[in-house]
Amino acid sequence: MSPDSDTRAALFQVVTSNPALVRYLSADSTVSSVAGSGNGQAIFAGTQDGNVLRWVAGGFNRHVIAHLRDRIISLSVSYNGLTAAAADGTGAIAWTSKAGVRKVDVPPGQKADVTAVSPSGMFVLVHSHLTSIQEFTLPGSLILLNTRTGQVIRTDVPQPWSNATMPSDREVVLFEGGSGSWQRRILPTLALTGRGEVAFGAHDYAEALSPNGRLMTYSNGSTT
Repeated sequence: MSPDSDTRAALFQVVTSNPALVRYLSADSTVSSVAGSGNGQAIFAGTQDGNVLRWVAGGFNRHVIAHLRDRIISLSVSYNGLTAAAADGTGAIAWTSKAGVRKVDVPPGQKADVTAVSPSGMFVLVHSHLTSIQEFTLPGSLILLNTRTGQVIRTDVPQPWSNATMPSDREVVLFEGGSGSWQRRILPTLALTGRGEVAFGAHDYAEALSPNGRLMTYSNGSTT
């Protein structure tokens, strides 16, 4: 960052116009995904070159906790910031502050694209699906890792999902913005407990699922 007067003036303008801004954090490349711990003590970022970065409140020193081959497209964190999961569209990893990085194996021919972490950090979920031009019609898998015991449970799903969240250590909620479909599954068996469809319509532009799994939103680029 240049130390000239124009830079200082620009920074001052940003801070005064947005008083909630605390500080800037420097990443080693373009950021593609971000996530923060629920307790406000840790910040995570995934980058275009496959790095997963972590900062902890206080010193805010940057640490590279994992590296994947491609751009990080999904990043999830536990409430206390001591467990994280990331996917790069090909593979996925789980990270804990105690054990470090563990690769999450996905079935051959499938790509990992969605992650979720339970609030306690006990469970890491990875969603993967077959690769094709018409991805929305293809089956996939849900892979659940118990970070404390190492147990892995996998179940097939007949369609891909674009969002996942674990409101607790007992439930995962899945959401697909293109069709508006949703499911609730119990942990750790991944047994289906509920399903439905919001019927958003076509031309999905962006969608989101709230952390508690109760709210869903969708936009086609002009309406929400």
